[in-house]
Amino acid sequence: MSNDVIEVCNMLKKDLIVIEVFSKDTLNDILLSNSLFISQYGNFNYYVCNQIEFFNFISFIDVRYIGIYSIEELPLPINNKSLNNNYAFFICFENYLDTSHLRVCRKYYPDSMKKDLSELKHIIKKCFW
Repeated sequence: MSNDVIEVCNMLKKDLIVIEVFSKDTLNDILLSNSLFISQYGNFNYYVCNQIEFFNFISFIDVRYIGIYSIEELPLPINNKSLNNNYAFFICFENYLDTSHLRVCRKYYPDSMKKDLSELKHIIKKCFW
């Protein structure tokens, strides 16, 4: 499961990965030790990473919510609004609502990838449900 997420993220990754989780989630401990730095806004923590291979050690089953953004430049302040205005791709898993989705800003990718991008959405859905 996490191998597929890592593969999709590495395929679409721009300069940085920002991971958004609830501030009280148990995942915070793992992310803290694997991130370049952290920002907190409201009930969420935002972890800035340049790689995500540590996802192999994460069980997504117990995670209530995780958002994974890929960005070229870090917006300030780091929060949901600034990330939603600047992402190349966004993957979201919400166990509480049993949903997952992938959003891609196509301007960051060549037209030749459009078919691949559609197929990646199906891979993300299969990863978790």
